[in-house]
Amino acid sequence: MPSPWPSVPLRSTPGQGLGCSGRFSTFKVSGKTRPPQYISKDGTNNGDVANVTEQTFNSVAEFKAAFPRYNRSIRFQTSAAQDAAALKAATGSSVTKYRFLKNNCGHTYSAALNAAGKYSGASIRPNTAYKQIYKHYMK
Repeated sequence: MPSPWPSVPLRSTPGQGLGCSGRFSTFKVSGKTRPPQYISKDGTNNGDVANVTEQTFNSVAEFKAAFPRYNRSIRFQTSAAQDAAALKAATGSSVTKYRFLKNNCGHTYSAALNAAGKYSGASIRPNTAYKQIYKHYMK
């Protein structure tokens, strides 16, 4: 059965930088639907662990009010098994040490998409990867 709120990689409008990305999803795990959840690396570390924003929301509108910088998204239909794999991958990836080129905020949603069997882009730059994903699915 498809999830009621599919996995959604997000993209913010870049200023002069590379932009920022995160992952917002509602998962259905063990037959129970979890509330919408946002996960992203913050771009800094606390020792060997990345500082992470992980927050649960009651609705998409509540999320948009909290994170208005995200102005683009892509929805994917996923199964409960894909949701469980994506959640595990996103949570595991999000806490690994932040590295600008090798393990940035885009890697969290890439790990989740890969675990769900979805294309996650080829770029290490979050906004470029988002554009690649968009082009791949929105042909």
